[in-house]
Amino acid sequence: MGDDDLTGLAATPIDGHPLADDMQLAHRLADQAGEIALRHHHAPRVSWKWDGSPVTQADLEIDAAFHRVLRAERPDDGVLTEERPEHPGTNGRRWIIDPLDGTSLYADGEDGWATLIALEDRGRLVLGLVHHPAERLRYWAVLGGGAHRATIDDGHPVVSPVRVSTVSRLAEARATAWQHEHAPGARRLRAATRWQVPDQFFLRRLLDGDLDALYYSTGGEIWDHAAAVAILREAGGRFQDHHGGQRIDRRGGIYTNGALHDVVVDLLASPA
Repeated sequence: MGDDDLTGLAATPIDGHPLADDMQLAHRLADQAGEIALRHHHAPRVSWKWDGSPVTQADLEIDAAFHRVLRAERPDDGVLTEERPEHPGTNGRRWIIDPLDGTSLYADGEDGWATLIALEDRGRLVLGLVHHPAERLRYWAVLGGGAHRATIDDGHPVVSPVRVSTVSRLAEARATAWQHEHAPGARRLRAATRWQVPDQFFLRRLLDGDLDALYYSTGGEIWDHAAAVAILREAGGRFQDHHGGQRIDRRGGIYTNGALHDVVVDLLASPA
């Protein structure tokens, strides 16, 4: 492992876990994504997709690199990324990836962009990884193995467990909304909690225990939510889509620390 970056986390042992090899592969993909993204970050080449959203050369290079690796090392797995049509698998497993989440932030030279990697096995999320290369920060989790964070301290990588907060009373809860924060549900949450200004760091704040509930009112595709939900669950939190289930392909949902989940769901469901 490097002294000033997070490369080498693939060597972090997960003793006896059946997904250990997949977790190591996810770390290697994150290392590769970080190298590509940082190489282009000083002068990103930006173009525009059919829907008007930006895409950079880094997005496309990371996407291509991931497909090459996964097709070579996991040929039976499906691969779904933001930048190209889905490659179907044959074994019920599917990698769900956003090569560079927060492209607008990346292109503008701001913080908050990341690579998001998740693995789904027969419809169940079993692995998640979120990598912030510019900030030398990474979160990951594997089903049944807990959630972890890696940061740099005094030039050296430090790995620590991740657990969400234990706040259970709405009046004490730190909450926010992402997108449409003036919707009725978000307004009710604002009135009942210690409201926080929305920003792009909501997942990090929730995992670090600095935020207790998030109302993701509408937005985001499956690759925007998959890794976050996988990590949140292993950190003790809960996710629910807007239909009361746990699907990550319904453009939004409710993220909480778990202890607050039922009371937040009830509040958002209130007709008042």
